[in-house]
Amino acid sequence: MRMDGLIFVYNARSGVLNAFIDYFHKIISPSTYECSLCSLTYNNYGQVKVWKQFTQSLNIPIYFKYSDHLSEIGLDKKTKLPIVVNTDLYVVASAEEINQCKTIGALIELIRKRYK
Repeated sequence: MRMDGLIFVYNARSGVLNAFIDYFHKIISPSTYECSLCSLTYNNYGQVKVWKQFTQSLNIPIYFKYSDHLSEIGLDKKTKLPIVVNTDLYVVASAEEINQCKTIGALIELIRKRYK
């Protein structure tokens, strides 16, 4: 599998208003928050440091997109999110696999295994 870049697609919508809503949703009712990728990689202070270091260490282009960007990326609107694809749109980590990750370490290990 070619890894010219990775696209992480969150199960959330883009924009300042949506970010504000998501921020409070994660505080008020974290168990009902629908994006495990967001929950693992972001806390209430921003991107988790270990995650940021990991993505930078890959030394490939990394893109972070949202559910309202699916057609822009070239993915079907019915794609189950969150998802990680390479720049050829090959699935690197499915929603089911990401949702099974209970820690940031588990997510990093999943991506690392697929990256090699």
